[in-house]
Amino acid sequence: MERFLPGENFSAAIDINFGPSGDLYILEYGDAWFRKNSNSQLIKLEYNSGNRKPIVQASSNKMAGAVPFDAQFSSAGTTDYDAYDQNALKYNWEVTSDNGAEKSFSEANPSMTFEKPGVYKITLTVTDSKKESNRSSFEIVAGNEPPEVAIDFKNANQSFYFGENSLPYAISVNDKEDGGTEKGSIKAEEIAITFDYVPAGFDPIEVAQNQSGADLLAIDAIGKNLIESSDCKSCHQYNTKSIGPSYADVAGKYENTSENRAMLQDRVINGSSGIWGDHAMAAHPELSDEHAKRIVDFIMGILDEKPTIASLPLNGNLRPNLPEGEDGSGAYILRAAYQDKGGDGLKPLAGEVNLVLRNPVVFPQSAEQSKRTQLLTTPRTNFFVLGPEAHLGYENIDLTGIKQVDVFVQVSPRYEAHGGIIEVRLDSPSGKLIGQSDKVIQKDAPRGGWGKPDKNATPEEMKARRRRGTQAVNIPLEATHSKHDVYFVFKNTNAPENEIMMSIKEMEFYKNKEG
Repeated sequence: MERFLPGENFSAAIDINFGPSGDLYILEYGDAWFRKNSNSQLIKLEYNSGNRKPIVQASSNKMAGAVPFDAQFSSAGTTDYDAYDQNALKYNWEVTSDNGAEKSFSEANPSMTFEKPGVYKITLTVTDSKKESNRSSFEIVAGNEPPEVAIDFKNANQSFYFGENSLPYAISVNDKEDGGTEKGSIKAEEIAITFDYVPAGFDPIEVAQNQSGADLLAIDAIGKNLIESSDCKSCHQYNTKSIGPSYADVAGKYENTSENRAMLQDRVINGSSGIWGDHAMAAHPELSDEHAKRIVDFIMGILDEKPTIASLPLNGNLRPNLPEGEDGSGAYILRAAYQDKGGDGLKPLAGEVNLVLRNPVVFPQSAEQSKRTQLLTTPRTNFFVLGPEAHLGYENIDLTGIKQVDVFVQVSPRYEAHGGIIEVRLDSPSGKLIGQSDKVIQKDAPRGGWGKPDKNATPEEMKARRRRGTQAVNIPLEATHSKHDVYFVFKNTNAPENEIMMSIKEMEFYKNKEG
């Protein structure tokens, strides 16, 4: 039969249908049964018989900063699928802001100096030779430098978890306006620090929801610390009446609306009298609007039920625990986040860093880059590499302490696989060679399936079951102490184009052969 979309790999397409507008919809189940597959998706293919509009990508190398600062705009990724428009696109950048500043550029990649505080909307409109256009927008905040959050993982590998019982770490935060943790102006309780296990194929939105409790507590702590550093407590206590009302009484009296918060914010800065008795409330003109807002937000939420998620200290030792019922194929995530106090009337900005320690077993389906590969999901999953040369690329892998990688393959005579050698290279398929296998030759694998799944099997038993019938290709690696894109390059100059070299099951990285 004639091949349909020969350049596309589909992961168990289970339904395909044309919509009423002529667009084609393809539903992919993914490569495993009864799981939240990371490669399940709904694809929409649109048909356009005439001129196609440009596809616009707009970005900047700096999205926020203290003024003045320079930003380099970029239209990289902008394209038009009509060949006659490749060199005929016209670019128009429009810059507008809440402070009245306006500017425009007609170059593809202009630069701009931001000198006044404000929120700037940047819009790129691209028009083709048929006068059809598309646009893309983003915002730049001028007047507030975003905080920098860093994790010091004490020279440990920052990509994989190798079963350690204890992992030392340290968190630091620096903010141009707020100060930093080293100076003590940013306190530990103002930073949300969490460490969680997430199953394989985890939903990032679900993970973010699990962290929100720690974020709320950290933001709450900023308002409380602003109160502690001012003279507020000379007249007010949190839950008991003093010269003035308690903060709990204030929260109980006023409904938590934007109007009431604005009114209380004004009283904090400008003072008030005669509302809670004869004593006047002193003005605090030295407080910025942002700091007064943080104080009021804390007061208005003082009666709310607080999250139960506790944030970790700035430094210590992580204790990875595998939740009951999990097979260890997921990842541990260490996350640190800080939301600053704002500046120059601007909204607060957040800084966040996530350190993801995944299982050292990686699968070919998860490669970010691939060439001459073919994924089949029936009757079972097979990931083939084809022709005289093919490759798989994994982005941003830390090779610190990694001494060997094992590639588990099948070179079966049943599908006339040709075999070949496997190279491990850095940053590109032709980059630095740090490991190479002997030639992998044909070897018959036992027939039959993996057997019935055992829900009580240990992670090691499940791993052995997956690898049944494969050859373990051991590749020692040259010592590398940094993060790189890692490419597995498969070569056999005698293999004809589009014929199978071998089937790749999985790879495992080792600090040493004992794991």
